[in-house]
Amino acid sequence: MILSKWRIAKEIVSRVTGPLTAGALTNKFRQDWWIPSRGLFADSLALSQVVPTDPPATLGTQKGYTQLQQLYWIDATPMETSFALTGDAAMSFPQLESSTFTGTTGFFQQGQSLPAIQGNLQASAVNTGVMAIAEANYGRMDESLRYVEFIADELDVEQPGALPELFDSPDYQYFSGGNPFGGAMVMQAWSSYGIHWPLEELYLGIKPDAPAKAIAVVPDLPDSWRELSINNLHVGSDQIAVSVKRAGINYVTTVSAPAGWRLTIGYTFPVNTQIKSVRLNNSPAAFQIVNTNRGEEIHVQTNSGGAQEVRIQIE
Repeated sequence: MILSKWRIAKEIVSRVTGPLTAGALTNKFRQDWWIPSRGLFADSLALSQVVPTDPPATLGTQKGYTQLQQLYWIDATPMETSFALTGDAAMSFPQLESSTFTGTTGFFQQGQSLPAIQGNLQASAVNTGVMAIAEANYGRMDESLRYVEFIADELDVEQPGALPELFDSPDYQYFSGGNPFGGAMVMQAWSSYGIHWPLEELYLGIKPDAPAKAIAVVPDLPDSWRELSINNLHVGSDQIAVSVKRAGINYVTTVSAPAGWRLTIGYTFPVNTQIKSVRLNNSPAAFQIVNTNRGEEIHVQTNSGGAQEVRIQIE
């Protein structure tokens, strides 16, 4: 039996020495899972020692564990969770976007590399959503949109208004043999993950902390989108509205929320973008530049109550 990332997560943590800091965990994860020669993370680790709770798991040939790369869709999860270093992510993405992993309708369950790996070329909603989020986590908004659109294209295929579990692809065909009831699920809760999460969490950049009464809204739109908005979004017991518009060198983010919230408002730019001016409600505003995997985020601090508008102009 091959152990997945999630089954050995506790073992990874237990093997980290010293304080369990985020940096220590990231370094340990990379040491165990990153395969430099492949430019990909391992999708499984096979242990070489007996695991008392799972004896059949002893499959590895190297001391400690053996990194396995079988082209499964979980190769994208280190980027989906923002765990991968930006350099490693930059090496992985071109491969994950290639025809080895990605077809004309979405991200495969398992990639194909003949003759060694036949692959399971079923495009799936959850896999494709993972790639949409992974790309956006590293500021690759246009590439993310490609995967969002794969999912959106399936909205009315099987059951109008419902997203199917699997998409028409080399190893899965809708209504195969003329049987409308012989396919996979016509509705899965996770199918909309690849639309809702990218649009709200990453494109609009909404990150609420309801218990602390704090909301961050730091958008990053795909190049082909000039505006995006959401209304009546429930956060705690309140509702908020967010809109973002970009035109040329001007970027405007607006947040409307009831009084009582601490707000962080801004926009995300590529590294080394020159900021000309930042204004809050038409007045010059103090701001911070925060480095993230997505790029450089401009943060303006304020409080809620009515519409709060941050207008950023770049050089």
